[in-house]
Amino acid sequence: MNGIHSEQKKLKLNGSVIDTNEENAEVFAKTFSDISSNKNHNSTFVSHKNDIESNLSINLSKQLFENQFHKNTADVANNGKLNSLNEPFDLHELRRTLREAKKHSAAGADRITYEMLQKLPKCSIKALLKLYNHIWLNDEFPVSWRHFQF
Repeated sequence: MNGIHSEQKKLKLNGSVIDTNEENAEVFAKTFSDISSNKNHNSTFVSHKNDIESNLSINLSKQLFENQFHKNTADVANNGKLNSLNEPFDLHELRRTLREAKKHSAAGADRITYEMLQKLPKCSIKALLKLYNHIWLNDEFPVSWRHFQF
């Protein structure tokens, strides 16, 4: 851009250069899957998550059986019983996440670092929490957040 040529960095995995977009997508998908797995959560959270998922599965199966002629699957799934895992975030959860984040991680395209977020005053943390909860509860993930830089 602007007449300046910058060489794009290549992604490496186990010493091998990843050349194609398809390979990059696979590497990111695998990494995201690994990061999101239960092995990265403490045992208390995993136990709570498993209990909720088990109860949801039982309740959903029961409701689907009872309502098989009256409602379709989407109606039963959207009746609020499956939203237990999608509750709004609490202030203490956001504070803990910011506190435990790596202080010197790279900024995104917006150039905002975790270190900057960690130093926000309480009123700004609350505004950030309100924004995150709006995004979470309304499934309105900003398109610009879906992009990444190497």
